Amino acid sequence: MNNQITWKNHIWALAIFAGCIASALTYSYLTSKINLLCIMFFMPQFLVKVILFIPLLASIYILIKHVFLHNTQRNTFEKLCFIVNFFLFAFTCIDRIVLGGVSDIVVANMSSSQKGLNFFATMSYILTHNWKTFYTGIFHTLELAFVGTIIGFVVAMLLVFLRIAKPDKRDAEWIQALKLTGNAFASFYVTIIRGTPMMVQGLIVYYAGFRLIRSIFPGMSVSELNGIYSVFLASAITVSLNTAAYITEILRGSVEAIDKGQMEAARSLGLSTWQTMRKVIFPQAIRNSIPAICNEFIINIKDTSVLNAVGMTELMFMTTTVAGTYYVYLETYMITAVIYLILTICMQAIMNFFAKRMDMPVQHGVPSSN
Repeated sequence: MNNQITWKNHIWALAIFAGCIASALTYSYLTSKINLLCIMFFMPQFLVKVILFIPLLASIYILIKHVFLHNTQRNTFEKLCFIVNFFLFAFTCIDRIVLGGVSDIVVANMSSSQKGLNFFATMSYILTHNWKTFYTGIFHTLELAFVGTIIGFVVAMLLVFLRIAKPDKRDAEWIQALKLTGNAFASFYVTIIRGTPMMVQGLIVYYAGFRLIRSIFPGMSVSELNGIYSVFLASAITVSLNTAAYITEILRGSVEAIDKGQMEAARSLGLSTWQTMRKVIFPQAIRNSIPAICNEFIINIKDTSVLNAVGMTELMFMTTTVAGTYYVYLETYMITAVIYLILTICMQAIMNFFAKRMDMPVQHGVPSSN
């Protein structure tokens, strides 16, 4: 008998412990349906309870043997008991989660009121009766993330040029001064934007823009001012400015990763700094940055949720509206969490598909928020 404690024995002990818990849960659940089991198998209640209790009793025995008696030898009976517990627990999960969830959906679709329904049925009721509201929120979320990423990329192209511009001895003094000023401005901008939350930025952009428009058109009413400076416009500006700061750093890292000999070779051929950046450096840097820029788009899908603070009718705003209508919050927010998860996973799969076609590195997992 080999009683030596190894990592495999620890894993087996944990598996037996999990099997013990699973069999206890299964026994508790199946005995609640004792009448149905008796009818199905044509057996008395006592015999059914004994049969269901055997795996639980065997699991307790094996757990005591391994943990308290330190007997780590595994035999056929223990393995068979573990397999039986696994299938019983799987059967319970399928019966309760899958079949029960389908039953809840059917009940929810047939019900005229969501009162009295359980968790999954309530989620199904809310989703089936408010899918247009969620669809509107999804559309505005994707629209805002797309517009913000595109504009942010364009702004980042200018900022990264200022960020990496360094005074050259061959430049005139006023050009060297402009490069220093531009570099300081880009560095200051990136630091401020990356150091503050998007929600705060959105509030500042919205109220500052509204005050600016009001000062230009003092005679206009609030509704007329909102027609000029809408919530979507303020939100798009916020996402664009925020995205520009992050993409600037992405592009700067890509530019600095390119061999410096390419810059020197282009300059030796008579190209100016701007021509070298436009024709030699930037095309390579942008291609290398495409996966990270695509990840920024996926991040924006999630981060736009904070813009409901300014009244942007994106997915989170619509979720709050639905939750306030039914006074049901947990189920409604669970629906939104699943929607966000599906959106991010689908977008990541699309990006990876094009990355493979372009012979670029594939991103694994979902990118974290900024």
